[in-house]
Amino acid sequence: MAKLSHQVLRQKMYEQNWKQEPFAEALSISDRHVRYLCVKDTDAAISLCYRLSQVLGTTKEELLVFEEDDITKEEQ
Repeated sequence: MAKLSHQVLRQKMYEQNWKQEPFAEALSISDRHVRYLCVKDTDAAISLCYRLSQVLGTTKEELLVFEEDDITKEEQ
């Protein structure tokens, strides 16, 4: 299963000097939701992943982390 990587998100925000409130406004989500996304890897709607990639100037795939257990289960 793919999840939004909180570490990649935080790093991209840091590199581009994004603060939570303006970043949330650019994504049309609450700053509380941004805080949640920055704390742990989480499932995120594809539409949010798309907006994140657009605002951060990166690909959706770069923002995702894949859990090995799920990949192993699918192969069996």
